Amino acid sequence: MAPHRSGGTAALRELTARVGVTLEPAHDRPNLPLVDLEDPQDEKPFQHALFFPAEDDETPVLGFAHFRVVPVLRHVGWLSSDGG
Repeated sequence: MAPHRSGGTAALRELTARVGVTLEPAHDRPNLPLVDLEDPQDEKPFQHALFFPAEDDETPVLGFAHFRVVPVLRHVGWLSSDGG
């Protein structure tokens, strides 16, 4: 996930606004910066992961669509870069 792109940040904000959904570092490593969508850092690269309750069937589907399907559709020209 690329939280530094405006579209990615908006999608992450939408997803983390859902009940029980958080955005955290994907790997447990020492000295990772905090994940702050209001003030994203770009000094230390690391992977992010969305965590959601086990009974949440919608968040993983929305995340997959936002971060996998939509970029491919934009790449092949089926969606414009402004989302329309």
